[in-house]
Amino acid sequence: GEGQNPDMGLLNWRKLEEHFGTDSESLGFLRDSPSAAQRLCHILSNSRFLGDALNKSVESVPWLGSDNDLQPRSRESLDVQTHASLERNAGSINDFANSIRAMRRHEIERIGLGWMSGVIDDKASGMTDVYDTAIDASLTWAIRHQTQEMGLDEAPAAIAVIGMGRYGGREVNFSSDADVIIIYRPSDNADDNQANLFARKVQEDL
Repeated sequence: GEGQNPDMGLLNWRKLEEHFGTDSESLGFLRDSPSAAQRLCHILSNSRFLGDALNKSVESVPWLGSDNDLQPRSRESLDVQTHASLERNAGSINDFANSIRAMRRHEIERIGLGWMSGVIDDKASGMTDVYDTAIDASLTWAIRHQTQEMGLDEAPAAIAVIGMGRYGGREVNFSSDADVIIIYRPSDNADDNQANLFARKVQEDL
């Protein structure tokens, strides 16, 4: 009843029960952790975005019982996950893209829960790291894919993604897009036309 929208909080809780049932291990965890239950009530009645996110991934609820689990992951930890996806999904752009989207959704949710729970103050830096690792891994995937598709031994161009706007200023928030420009430079002794075609195909993959 202390949230900005108690009715929304009750509706979000009802959705959690309907989707996962009162016997869910994640929801049952709340009986043993009053502090996590209090945090959940606060979040459900104050954030439509996080209420919807929790309804898609109820396994995130136990994070509310641990301040450590609500901390943004380090860039190094995120890179380990995305590099594993690069190797696992080298042959499928759809599988790779789905894994990166899931990682982004999961980690933005973690940061939002931590911020709403008062565990972290600076959400922008952690969110920017999530965007950085997603774009870096996607660029690597696209370069490898097009090098193979074009039958090349190595990439004929060096390609960089430059962040713009809030993203470039490391001020990403929940509603931010990743505004970028993509630039390329032909490699030494590479054909300019081939380098241009390669860069455009990598951009299409991205």
